[in-house]
Amino acid sequence: MYSPARLVPHPRLQLSHHAPIASQPPCPDCQSERRRRCNTQSSVAVGLLCFARNERYNFWPMITLYSYPELFGVADNNGYGLKVFAFMRLAGVPFTHEHIFDASGAPRGQLPYIVDDGETIGDSEIIIAHLERKYALAIDAGLSAAQRDQNLLVTRLLDDLYWVMSYSRWKDERYFPAFRDALLREHPSLTVEGLTKAQEFNFQRYYHAGIGRYEPEAAYARGLADLAVLARLVPADGYVHGPAPTSIDTGIYGFIANIHFYAIDTPLKIFVAAQPNLLRHCLALHAAVMPG
Repeated sequence: MYSPARLVPHPRLQLSHHAPIASQPPCPDCQSERRRRCNTQSSVAVGLLCFARNERYNFWPMITLYSYPELFGVADNNGYGLKVFAFMRLAGVPFTHEHIFDASGAPRGQLPYIVDDGETIGDSEIIIAHLERKYALAIDAGLSAAQRDQNLLVTRLLDDLYWVMSYSRWKDERYFPAFRDALLREHPSLTVEGLTKAQEFNFQRYYHAGIGRYEPEAAYARGLADLAVLARLVPADGYVHGPAPTSIDTGIYGFIANIHFYAIDTPLKIFVAAQPNLLRHCLALHAAVMPG
């Protein structure tokens, strides 16, 4: 079930996950003896990031991200996993990426999760909060209280959008066959029987979550309303909170990329294709976080 593990360094650095801090360029802002132990990283999100504030770390510990596999050219075909992937790339956190299908061993049985130096952390929000706190990441450091409140509201909107996106893949029989065939084509370890069982499992999830009790057009109306809010929120230039992306941009990217690059014309994809600002935002982040 595992694809080969990959070390995923920051897009503009080639760091080993155990690279000694002393081997990296010194921090120009650190004026003490600690200068020799600083690790300066150039990031599209955070500029210069000095880890002298966290002296007890003399190297990056081993961090592994476990998430669902790629599909249609994105690093994870689930919005939450892609959100964490993009966040870690933008924040300059080196990590190994393991793609898995079986979430039974994950915290609460849900992907994504990370293992950080032996500690297992699940839930995309908790993962990001953990990384920001432990490694003094500056990607959201300049946000006001009002901006952080807005981030929480958008995060909850994305939680609602998740169910409609998933419904469009597994529940709507107009689109499921193409989705199934794409998974089988890109991931030969999967079987029709296994995907049928996964579909039946998702039907139960949708029913208990509520979205499975909706007729398709009513379900899509929810998702389209969510997307309309995002289309009004994302600016024509820059990112949600200014000229540089922050964590909320990685969350939006995780979901919009899984709609835009999805090679099946669902109502969600048709809507996104008609929003130039959402497309620009998605493509800019995609270029920033994808390897190569």
